[in-house]
Amino acid sequence: MVKIAADKMKESFERHRASPRISIEEHVRSRQLGLAQSVLAKQRVYLDKNFWILIREAAMGRRAPEAAHQLLHGLRQRAGGGEIVCPISESLFMELMKQSDPETRGATAQLIDELSGGVTLIPNDRRIATEVAHLIYSLAGRNVHAIETLVWTKLSYVLGEQHPVNRAFDAAETLVIQKAFFDHMWECSLAEMMDVLGDATPPVNDFDQVAERLNVESARHAGDLRTFAQTYRAEIRGCLSVAMPTARQVLEQLVEASPGALAGTPLAEQRACEQQLLDYLCAAITAKEVAVALRTLHIGALCHAAVRWDKRRKLTGNDLFDFHHAEAAVGYCNVFLTDGPLHTMLQQGHMKIGEYFGCEIISSPEKAAAYLSVY
Repeated sequence: MVKIAADKMKESFERHRASPRISIEEHVRSRQLGLAQSVLAKQRVYLDKNFWILIREAAMGRRAPEAAHQLLHGLRQRAGGGEIVCPISESLFMELMKQSDPETRGATAQLIDELSGGVTLIPNDRRIATEVAHLIYSLAGRNVHAIETLVWTKLSYVLGEQHPVNRAFDAAETLVIQKAFFDHMWECSLAEMMDVLGDATPPVNDFDQVAERLNVESARHAGDLRTFAQTYRAEIRGCLSVAMPTARQVLEQLVEASPGALAGTPLAEQRACEQQLLDYLCAAITAKEVAVALRTLHIGALCHAAVRWDKRRKLTGNDLFDFHHAEAAVGYCNVFLTDGPLHTMLQQGHMKIGEYFGCEIISSPEKAAAYLSVY
């Protein structure tokens, strides 16, 4: 086994030394596009944390309802036959890392490896940046890949890519090392990652504090919002504002300014440029094709607006995890298996989730098992 791994690594180094003109960025994009071709040829079924726990219990032979066993069987049968894939996202990964019991965490990781085929969506912030850049390039008439082909990666890069740098090697050899290292990590399973991470502290998030801050802001402006559409507009403006630095950088490149050219201009001018972009996108996103293009921000804004519109409800940190699951699943998958409250919220008529994205949202294990048996 060790010799096979060493031979494979040697072959990788030799192959990359023979292609010095291919940058690490080009190599990564090539692998991701190849992965996307495979992923998009299958039904994409996204499970939230509760559904992964449900089928894990069945897989471990623990007490679980019959529907859980039926669902697990259906998922295994369809995934094994190459008909479906069950990708995860960084939100699911962070929830997995929060599991304190190494036995159940390891079992969940093994099940994810089996059903996901090692596939995950790129991190939420990078997905937003990709969607914004893709839209602007598209509007400018540039040739671009379909957005659905740009958002997939492997589980080892669920939190993003990092490439090793060692000043002991020259630029050419560093590039070889980076591409060979990427290929090695590309094949790593989630279970292997869990073994390496061991009892490492899970990625930190401050979702509870963020939720509390948003609740305070919502209460302050509650009287200003008269309709759901108005509430959505307030939320999408806030969501879009975070992406404006990316939009400005893309615009720089389109007008053939050197990267970062505006960095030397007064801050007021940079902010004015971003404000104009923000106004434009806030107006444009009322069109269905723009909302679909910026789907991560759009779905997130809808979820926040739905909670804010319900005056009796307070936002929680767990809600923010749910919203990230919805953004990933509804935006890029065919089926979303989630809990009842989120299912109910996403099915509200003013959300238009089904009309815009055609994602089947299921909260019942029995209905999920039945769906897999007939689709």
